[in-house]
Amino acid sequence: MELKCKKCGSCCRMAGRAVELFPAYKEILKPDKNGVCQHLTENNLCAIYKDRPLLCNVGELAKLKFPLPGTRLDKYYILQGKACRQLRQLFGSKKDD
Repeated sequence: MELKCKKCGSCCRMAGRAVELFPAYKEILKPDKNGVCQHLTENNLCAIYKDRPLLCNVGELAKLKFPLPGTRLDKYYILQGKACRQLRQLFGSKKDD
């Protein structure tokens, strides 16, 4: 199981909140005055996707947090999917599940 990105940009619009929670990411994400990550492109893609920070890489975070098979990794992805849907609703994304 893994989280399939909808490429809606909703999570990148929350970069300001991420920086509040994790100040070390301020220089990487550099959110604008609206809290949007500076690396979010006009077509809702990440300009630095290949080199994005760990905070932005759900799959790598999952591997670090749940390195062994059967260690609730599925539950992690379910929670991430739920958070993703909530962000899409918050930002009015037209991208469906």
